[in-house]
Amino acid sequence: AALFKESNAAPPLRSTICATAPRDFHCPSVNFSSPSSRNLTNTVRAGRERAVIERQVKHMTRLVDDLLDVSRIARGRIRLEPTLARAAVLLQRAAEMVQPLVEQRGHRLDVSLPSSPVLWWGDSARLVQVITNLLTNAVRYTPPGGHIRLSGRREGQTLVIEVADNGTGIAPELLPDVFDVFYQGQKHGIYRSQGGLGLGLALVKNLVVLHGGEVEAHSAGRDQGSRFVVRLPLREQPALAEGAWPQGEQAAAQSRRVLLVDDNRDAVDLLAESLALQGNELRVAYTPEQALSVAERFQPQVAVLDVGLPDMDGHELGRRLRARLGEGCVLIALSGYGQDSDRERAQVSGFAHYLVKPVEPAQLHALIAGIPVNGTAQRG
Repeated sequence: AALFKESNAAPPLRSTICATAPRDFHCPSVNFSSPSSRNLTNTVRAGRERAVIERQVKHMTRLVDDLLDVSRIARGRIRLEPTLARAAVLLQRAAEMVQPLVEQRGHRLDVSLPSSPVLWWGDSARLVQVITNLLTNAVRYTPPGGHIRLSGRREGQTLVIEVADNGTGIAPELLPDVFDVFYQGQKHGIYRSQGGLGLGLALVKNLVVLHGGEVEAHSAGRDQGSRFVVRLPLREQPALAEGAWPQGEQAAAQSRRVLLVDDNRDAVDLLAESLALQGNELRVAYTPEQALSVAERFQPQVAVLDVGLPDMDGHELGRRLRARLGEGCVLIALSGYGQDSDRERAQVSGFAHYLVKPVEPAQLHALIAGIPVNGTAQRG
């Protein structure tokens, strides 16, 4: 319902969704309600089927998210949330996110980071999405056992990111169209077996353009591999003191004091465990009252709040934390709603960032890693 509501103002886009999406939304589905699937006779089989379900849920979630993003971009409704982040951290985060797919296909992924620290001002989560989409594209269209390279470097006032592979390549006559929405479904049927709706590269281009950058595709032809080059402007942020960022790439792993607040104990505990593995110092609260008490002692630099808390919602909790902690704590909202009105309300309540559930731990970590260690909130 949300998908078609978003696409209501763009009839051509909606028509293409209707023509292209059914196959992709049907294909991941397996009939787990059949008698043979219901009789899980051993834990090995149960584990295997759970893994299949998890992969399909992730696939479906990504398809819907991509469709909604394309629709929002087409309507000019997408909102960027800029922070200052180290380019190396974002490249590493994207590489980590695609590593399971890389291993599944038997590829080798080489990552080359900038030789010196490069600070980039922009939406960290969206840049990770751009790099991830390019890497996923390379993984899909490279035969098993292939070689994929991700690199980042600074050229003057430009951040240059490249993703190259030795895969199937692109015919010269098709290069001008590779960034078109639904390009895969409309013009490149031979690749349909790789899955997806042909949205990944369209999102890459639109997100890069929104940041004032450009992206190019290069290929010598079929079976000659492909190379995608993203160029993004490096903008200075004078509001940040020089001492706000430690020197050296070790700064990416510097601990931040993070408070997580959610009444879903299982979900928040898993999220806390993931963020703690990245070097952060974590505290978890399951109720607003507990959060206020913990915050008083812990003095978090980052507070991640579920907006839909019982008794006292996340907006009110955010206002109280802001009153007690001041600007030294960056507030991040987690919500199941992504309308502009929801984001505006969160901003009024003091939140610097707004993430729509479900949130990947790597996405949240990339955002937190981009927050200056002095905790100064930079609103996007």
